[in-house]
Amino acid sequence: VDFLVRAWIEENIAYKLVIIGDGPQKNDIAGYIKNKQAGNRIIMLDFINDAEANYITSNAVLSLHPSKMYETFGLSISTSMHLGVPVVSSNIGAQGALVQKSGCGWLFVSENTKSFGAVVREAFANPPARAAKAEYGRRFAFAEFNQESYYETIIKVFDKALNLANKSNAE
Repeated sequence: VDFLVRAWIEENIAYKLVIIGDGPQKNDIAGYIKNKQAGNRIIMLDFINDAEANYITSNAVLSLHPSKMYETFGLSISTSMHLGVPVVSSNIGAQGALVQKSGCGWLFVSENTKSFGAVVREAFANPPARAAKAEYGRRFAFAEFNQESYYETIIKVFDKALNLANKSNAE
């Protein structure tokens, strides 16, 4: 979140930024926003429940994911995809791979404020591309992240484990 706020301010992005959630950096980030007089463009919400978060996300123009960490799965990206909201993400880890594979949004160079600013401006400036990427993401999410595909994956894992166990017992 610190990168997101710093990049939003340094790149002078004119759109409103709404940050959902709470964390140990909250007071420092709020102080930074106040110090930079950016409170009219950046809104920080406390922890809210999933229904409220989904409502806010579903009404967003973009869903931003500037992670600096190599996360194992982008759950918030998957949620954005299901809600039909295009994504801007750093180009690292599973979240970068998910955005690229699904076509649900844009990637920027991780921790690079110039790259972030350019990608965000491009996304805001192109409503037809946003709509297309939102639809790609929505279709991908409903095809890949559903009960049936989850069940099929679990069955494959169990079958593989049973085959390995049987092979081990036979020896």
